[in-house]
Amino acid sequence: MRELRIADGQLEAVLLPEAGARLHRLRAFGHDLLRTPPDPADHLREPFFWGGYLMAPWCNRIAATATAVGGRTIRVPSNFPDGSAIHGQVYAIPWTVTGMGTCSIRAGGDGWPWPYDVTLSAEAHDTSLSLRWRLTNLADEPMPAGIGFHPWWRRPIQVSVDAGLVYASNLAPTLDPLPVTGPLDLRTLAAPADGLDGTWTDASIG
Repeated sequence: MRELRIADGQLEAVLLPEAGARLHRLRAFGHDLLRTPPDPADHLREPFFWGGYLMAPWCNRIAATATAVGGRTIRVPSNFPDGSAIHGQVYAIPWTVTGMGTCSIRAGGDGWPWPYDVTLSAEAHDTSLSLRWRLTNLADEPMPAGIGFHPWWRRPIQVSVDAGLVYASNLAPTLDPLPVTGPLDLRTLAAPADGLDGTWTDASIG
């Protein structure tokens, strides 16, 4: 499987264009920061439990039945043992390498009736890795969409997520996100509580 390496100084990142342009490895000062499988092909066998991957054009779960979305009825297949359609369409399919640290994918126009394009630009500088995604609607009508990133960090770790709102449960999400409170407030760098499984939104992008 092709590996796209982005590195500078003591920081190294490896992307896998053929597996959703996902972040396979992130290593800083000789230490792996992500849950990285011994064989990159494991990302295709178990796509939701390794590295860090993009979720688009939706995050979390939608029903794998006829579902009203954005004024249309969509029918997307289940891809998870609970029978839902989880984390979008582009997390494990081949992307096209378009330059140094850049990839893109065109999808949709099927069970998800709106065609769309997603691009990734990755840069490493000293001790920082920048990953920038852009989701573009290619349909002639508005498209409901979400875009998110799902990393699997190794522990121990300290995390800061500058987001003021959260869907506190990924199994039974509320209709609208709630203000972050208690262990769900990750705006200060600290070790996260055990068992956190939410979706943070309203994030500040630096």
